[in-house]
Amino acid sequence: MKAFLKITFVLFLSTITLNSFAQTTRTWDGGGGANTNWSTAANWSGDAVPGSSDVARFTSTASVIVTANTSIGKLQISGNASVTLTPSGDDRTITVNNAANDAIIVESGSILSLLGNSTGNRDMTLTTANTSNLQANISGTLIVGRGGTGNGEFTRGGSSATIIFKSGSTYIHDANGGDGPQATWEDNSLCSLTHRANTRDNQS
Repeated sequence: MKAFLKITFVLFLSTITLNSFAQTTRTWDGGGGANTNWSTAANWSGDAVPGSSDVARFTSTASVIVTANTSIGKLQISGNASVTLTPSGDDRTITVNNAANDAIIVESGSILSLLGNSTGNRDMTLTTANTSNLQANISGTLIVGRGGTGNGEFTRGGSSATIIFKSGSTYIHDANGGDGPQATWEDNSLCSLTHRANTRDNQS
């Protein structure tokens, strides 16, 4: 009887652990039609918005309105998609949490744009948790741009996370000031400052 109870308890704990770290990939399908809000469930596969441990994946071009701060497990842009994130209502931040080397991926041929909103001059920030072994790997193009005095920004949440601009990648800074990302820049990566930007120390 004791052995049975022990096995049952271990299985119960295993179920809790698996559920706690469950990760689902939610792919943008634009099922919300004219409503392109990130928070609209119909825009994602399974009609569910990505949660704090989920993968938010874009495999096709999309212009997405971010109406609330949100946390996700991973953000992945692939398939030559061009994805634009713009805030609404206030400054908005998307935080990526997972300790993985593919926490943020922009594949070669794909584009991720973070744009400010001229209505209310709102900022759009993509950042990471300050988590060891969390990597953002940019192989395509990442753009931070302006709308009025609202700006995009791409940054890491602390020194434990890493941003890597891979060979052949491009970073375009077209914001009104703001900080460029503290990152590792591989040979043949391009950093283009088309508007005023503050510089960061400890670039490599």
